Amino acid sequence: MKALAGANLPVVTIENDRRNYGFARARLRNFENVELRLGDSRFRLNELPHLFAYLDAHWDADLPLAEELEIVLGWGSDAIVMIDDFQVPDDPGYGHDWMPESLFLFLEARKAMFTRWVF
Repeated sequence: MKALAGANLPVVTIENDRRNYGFARARLRNFENVELRLGDSRFRLNELPHLFAYLDAHWDADLPLAEELEIVLGWGSDAIVMIDDFQVPDDPGYGHDWMPESLFLFLEARKAMFTRWVF
C-alpha cells in the first residue's frame, strides 16, 4: 500500500478490521493522497471511482475475494484488478499468504466462477 500511496495519486483503502485500520492509519498518516475507510469492502467498493482495484486475497475465516471480483468486474470492461497475496499455481517462486486447507479448498470450488474472466 505504501508504494501506491507514494505514487502521489488518489488512493482509498478499505479495512474491515479496526485493528488493521489503526495500523494502516498510522503507517499512511503522512500521505495526504490516501483516504482510509473502515468497513466491509463488499459494501464499500461501489463508493469508489470505477478504475483500478488492488485487492488483498485475505486468508481469514471470511474470504471476500470472489465477491470483490464480482463487484469490480461488474464496473465494466475497463475495470483493472490486481490481486495481492494470491497463489499463482504455475509459479512456485511467487510468494503468497498461507491459507488454511479449508480456505484453499474454498478457492478451488470457486475456480469455475473465475474462469469466465480473462486474466
